[in-house]
Amino acid sequence: MSTTIIVSPLGRQEENTGEVVKLDIFAKDQVLFSTYDKIEVWRSTTEQCGPYNELTAMSLTPARLPLGAEDPPVIPLAGPSAVLNGLVLKLLVNESDELVVTFSGVDPITYGVAAAQVLSQTMGAVEAYVTPIGEFVVQTAGAGPGSTLRVLSSDGAAQLELPVDQLAFGREARLNLCSGTVRYQFEDRFGSESYFYKIRFRNASDGAVSEFSLPHSIGARAGTNPSNLICGIADVIQGNGKPLINQPVQLYTEFTGLLVDGKVMVGTTLCKLTDVNGHVEFVLVRGQKFTVSVPGTSLYRTITVPTDPAKEVFNLFDPDIADADIFKVQVPEIIVAERRSL
Repeated sequence: MSTTIIVSPLGRQEENTGEVVKLDIFAKDQVLFSTYDKIEVWRSTTEQCGPYNELTAMSLTPARLPLGAEDPPVIPLAGPSAVLNGLVLKLLVNESDELVVTFSGVDPITYGVAAAQVLSQTMGAVEAYVTPIGEFVVQTAGAGPGSTLRVLSSDGAAQLELPVDQLAFGREARLNLCSGTVRYQFEDRFGSESYFYKIRFRNASDGAVSEFSLPHSIGARAGTNPSNLICGIADVIQGNGKPLINQPVQLYTEFTGLLVDGKVMVGTTLCKLTDVNGHVEFVLVRGQKFTVSVPGTSLYRTITVPTDPAKEVFNLFDPDIADADIFKVQVPEIIVAERRSL
């Protein structure tokens, strides 16, 4: 699976919440388009190894508690009953609007009646329903990743067995994977530089899914505007056509005094190993000269990174970006001792 994810902050905050994080997803393998038609985005708020939760869904979904609750039934259910008269349920919508529901009626009150009171007293901002297994569920009326919901500590929450102070997010519809489109974008409006993201592909008709990509995070913040960056890739194979795994690919650039966003770019050496597909990729500054080499071989070349803003991905071994002498043989400088006769 040939996929690149570039994660970057957008530089703004959602009120009382986290940072807005943008994911640039580059799908370059044409085989994907014949197998899958959707892109899933997953996030871990703890560690690189997870656990991960999907930020996308089959369609736009509201923020819902308890997490993982099933969709509302077609016909509303009465469900079990509880002593609720006079109790209060406190809800926080979008981390800004606190809504209070005071239940009334003759105890015991069915969950179905309580759900109707939630809808009416929140003026439709929060919906509630009962699942076939008797679970009381609350969800935002608005759908999508901009919706959030918390149940605040209250006697009504305890009686309805709702999780307290757990943040639920609405989910975006899975991205459509389109043949001929390389770049896809996704925003996590409640992200953080400490979160990790990964993606996988799905076939909506038969449910087949790909392996997950490697996890990515913001890590060190980009020192320049993302528009100044581009993804360079290389795919290395052996003589028998099989991918060359764990092959180092190295990029080197000398100091040229190049200013990017008013910042000086210094000389540097970058080195990565090819993955199980013989694939490797680097995020590079547009317009900079690099020497690309494959250690252990006699192959290296000097390239100029493309500056065309319409180009998001390029091949490191594209002859159109190389110096005139595309392939050069590395010849070690050996000092031969002067021959003398005794």
